[in-house]
Amino acid sequence: IVYEGKVTRIEAYGVFIAFGNGKTGLVHISNIWQGITGDLNQRFKIGDKIKVTLLNTDDKGKMSFKREVETPQA
Repeated sequence: IVYEGKVTRIEAYGVFIAFGNGKTGLVHISNIWQGITGDLNQRFKIGDKIKVTLLNTDDKGKMSFKREVETPQA
């Protein structure tokens, strides 16, 4: 399932997103873009909307996501 989330926090290791009924989760830097380097603050702003897919929910209910990259239509 693809969700649209809003960036709520930016860290060196990834971005946190909020979606749905106040749920939040992490998009780890390795799941944002392949081969990404550099400061995520230069790529994202608080409030940016991104599409993500749920990868995992741990025993404590923490959710991790992968960013869905939109491909241009031919």
